[in-house]
Amino acid sequence: MPANISLRTKLFFLVTGVVIVCFAMLTTIVSYRTYEMAKKNAFALAQETAEKYQNEIRAELQGARITAETLSTVFETLKNLGLTDRKMMNDILKNALAKKEYITAFCIAYDPNALDGKDKEYAGEKPTYDETGRYAPYWNKLGTNIEVEPLPAIDTENWYIEPKRTLTEYSPDPYPYHLQDREVILASLIFPILHDGKFVGIISSDIVLDKLQQMVSEVNADGQGGFTQIFSNSGVIVAHPDTEQLTREVSDPAAKAAIARGEMYISSASDYYTVYAPIQFSEDTKPWSVAVSVPMAQVLANAVGLRNYMIWVFALSVLVLAALLY
Repeated sequence: MPANISLRTKLFFLVTGVVIVCFAMLTTIVSYRTYEMAKKNAFALAQETAEKYQNEIRAELQGARITAETLSTVFETLKNLGLTDRKMMNDILKNALAKKEYITAFCIAYDPNALDGKDKEYAGEKPTYDETGRYAPYWNKLGTNIEVEPLPAIDTENWYIEPKRTLTEYSPDPYPYHLQDREVILASLIFPILHDGKFVGIISSDIVLDKLQQMVSEVNADGQGGFTQIFSNSGVIVAHPDTEQLTREVSDPAAKAAIARGEMYISSASDYYTVYAPIQFSEDTKPWSVAVSVPMAQVLANAVGLRNYMIWVFALSVLVLAALLY
């Protein structure tokens, strides 16, 4: 300081400087803590919402899973008892499909001659059998009525190969399907049919994921303006409030890897706090994930407001204190 400045002025600048530094540090610390608390609350909100919809999504698909598993047991029991009457088995499938609102289709397919050894007797018998007569009917109500058609050349399909190889439940990625002038997402739950411990065929339940789509369209994370998505194990979107996003893949590589591993993951990319929570349907199926996103701007709004308030208080306090000191 210049030598001609009075001691009183020097003390004023010194004390004012100390006050300014202390207030600035206090404002910075409180602002940081407020931001961290806001982030923590956002993660807690997203995680709570994700866990809530984990159970609802699991319950939505569990009905189809149990039905397919039950029919697998019924059909194997009929075979053990020598009651493999194809008309009766078709009636069982058709009636079950009519009563199960949440199931769109049943597929059952035996290896050639693995059902009753009578494939030649049914060869070319439309609409249930193709030219081989193999028992592989696909009963569906994708239209207005329940219809049946044979499934040809299925031995090269992954959804047939995998249950045959592993002898366990299998769930392929959901896929888009054109249904009555609209695009829908179908999911399949497939069970192997075993006879004396050996693979003889598969049975599958197909469901349209409309209810999951409706569910995520109605989710708003506690009024925070967030949104919810559901991903298959490969990271493909199977439910999203914006239907144009369906069948796209998650853009975050780290999130995609966590989804594939069935692990919880937290992301703060793209101006959102997002919690990815795994949904495990069974020990044998690969998990899906539900992701709840909360906008950063919305979460941090209170923190920004408090920071601005403290800046004004700080500035006013310094002015008042400076006047008193002077």
